[in-house]
Amino acid sequence: MTKTLRQQVTQFKAGKQGHRFRDHYARQRQMKDRTSSWSRILVWLIALVLLAIGIVLVFIPGPAVVFFCIAGALLATESHPIAVAMDWCEVKIRAVLSWVRCS
Repeated sequence: MTKTLRQQVTQFKAGKQGHRFRDHYARQRQMKDRTSSWSRILVWLIALVLLAIGIVLVFIPGPAVVFFCIAGALLATESHPIAVAMDWCEVKIRAVLSWVRCS
């Protein structure tokens, strides 16, 4: 399990900016036969719990953005539209960060 997770993280990091989440989604779909529906349901539940924690942390001091990012990444493994949205967000966030660094 740990080896597979490390491989997935390595492949994700090596992916092209703006295509990482879609590529990861495609790899997960290829492995779909090997994963049970219970594990997919578990991913959705964990992501929804992380989203709920993020929403609560928006109103109190805490790292809400971290929870939103992790939940989004988990949901992107199970949903193509979310993977596309996460790729779009990555490109936009990187553009804003590079603009802020140059200013």
